[in-house]
Amino acid sequence: MSDKLFCVWAYRMSNTQSYNFPVGLFSTLENAQKAAENHRMFRGGKYGHLIYEMKIGQEYDAEEFKPVLNLLK
Repeated sequence: MSDKLFCVWAYRMSNTQSYNFPVGLFSTLENAQKAAENHRMFRGGKYGHLIYEMKIGQEYDAEEFKPVLNLLK
């Protein structure tokens, strides 16, 4: 088992300062990317996504939390 997870976060109209929420946690980047693409299609293209890599058991501050994949439009 890996010591990291990938968190998919959705942003309405790809606006990071507006309404946003988590889509899910995934064990691989590929599964996270598929989930983001499926969510975008399900929501009619109204959401863009950022995928973050998180190590299990590690705390993060907002400035430390950087996306590994940017799927914002």
